[in-house]
Amino acid sequence: MKASLQSTASEFVPGDQKPAGPVGGAKGSPSLTGTLSATPFVPSPKLLVGLEAPPFTPAFAVLSAAGQGPFVPGGPGVAAGQRSPQAGRGRGRRPAAPYAATLGQPATVPASALSITEALRAELQADLTAQQAQPDPGLPDFVGSYHSLCALEDASPGAAHPAPALGVPSRVYRAASARDGSCVALRRLDPQAVAPAPQLLAGFRAAQERWRAVEGQPFLAAWREALVSAELDGAPALWLAHAFVPGAVTLEVAHLAPGARPPGVDRLWQYLVQLAAALHAVHGAGLVLWGAGLAPSKILVSSEAGGAPRLRIAAAGTLDALMQVPGAGEEDLRRLQRSDLAALGHTLLTLACAGLGASPSLDLLPGSTPPDLVRVIAGLLASAQGGGFQDTSALAGALAMHTVGALSSTAARGDAMRAELAKECENGRLLRLLARLGTVAGRPSLGGDTEWAETGDRYMLKLFYSFLLHQVDEAGQPTLDWGVLAESLNKLDAGVPESVGWAWTLGGWRYCGRHGDNDC
Repeated sequence: MKASLQSTASEFVPGDQKPAGPVGGAKGSPSLTGTLSATPFVPSPKLLVGLEAPPFTPAFAVLSAAGQGPFVPGGPGVAAGQRSPQAGRGRGRRPAAPYAATLGQPATVPASALSITEALRAELQADLTAQQAQPDPGLPDFVGSYHSLCALEDASPGAAHPAPALGVPSRVYRAASARDGSCVALRRLDPQAVAPAPQLLAGFRAAQERWRAVEGQPFLAAWREALVSAELDGAPALWLAHAFVPGAVTLEVAHLAPGARPPGVDRLWQYLVQLAAALHAVHGAGLVLWGAGLAPSKILVSSEAGGAPRLRIAAAGTLDALMQVPGAGEEDLRRLQRSDLAALGHTLLTLACAGLGASPSLDLLPGSTPPDLVRVIAGLLASAQGGGFQDTSALAGALAMHTVGALSSTAARGDAMRAELAKECENGRLLRLLARLGTVAGRPSLGGDTEWAETGDRYMLKLFYSFLLHQVDEAGQPTLDWGVLAESLNKLDAGVPESVGWAWTLGGWRYCGRHGDNDC
């Protein structure tokens, strides 16, 4: 006998803890032949309570021990970068007890953490000041395609003197290019010592082409152009344009001038590693510096925030045309390259003996000079006679340990600069967003245009713009909080589905809370 039972299953309600009754007959009943009719799933309203995601909080917004609420600008007793303890009643907010227990004390993020460091800012501003210096009166408006000339050394009459390295009188000016706006260092060779003949100009331009092989070397001031101009004093003269290094001085001025500070041992190793790297690139391209290019008066040094001093060889390639030597053979090239090594050793010896008041000599080196540095300098000086280091590869092997340290410091500085760049990248994004917002919200003169009237979304943007920049506290005082500006703009850019409540009081907008708060 088969039992035919009708199912009486009750509706399933999630979260309902009542045990469901038996679907069929009593225990031990025969097989079930009834049909179960499934009902659609209807979630209980009480199940949804507390499931909303908390409002988006960017990484720079900090938690406080008691203020688990959203960011409130200008609240009583709330400093910039903190969270107000009065604004924590948003719907679905999680309690802050675990965070408070972990952090211990409320944390703050200063506004300076959102921008580059002050040391780097000061360095960049000094560079811009040097590049934008006012032109000197009495100088021509243009030399070729360069304008805004400013003397980088004494330009008074009769001040030009034969440079020990180049052997000809010259003066150096800073100028701006009319082509791309970049700054260059213009060196004018005295036309009475170097006549700007067409053959000489062609020789300089041919040398410039050869030196393009090492144009991107970081320890060389790139050679830009050679030209002839008669704008200054009315006499045609040869001008050489190299990359301009803001704030740089020569090693002669930095360490050998009266009252200058001699370099320490660590500084000498840093100089040696950088100059060896430049010399290795030059020799690897089949070029030479003719020894004179490594003189202290032709090497620029500039300071960098958070890094080692930076060297650049300023007159690279200049002597190629002045010497007017035809293409050297392989043996002559090796001899000239060994002369460069010897010149490097003489420069290091001169710097190591700075301030002693006597001609540089290995015997005069201070007792604090480490023996390995003395051996390197002695090996460089012996290179011209065929001893010591035969090429830059042998020199690089002797500097291996110091090169490792320089590489590590360079990589660390690169990471630091990348982090600073990331800050400014974000700041640039927020600036563009704020500019677009102001473009839409700041056009009351177009109120009669139906396609631009402050209605709909445009009116909401206007209210948001006013809320963002015209906030006041409970006392009616204007507030400026970089944290809330960055947080609100980030949420706008990300499209966070979160509403903000505010009220117009005492001539400004006062924050009332986010969606679900009842502060207004």
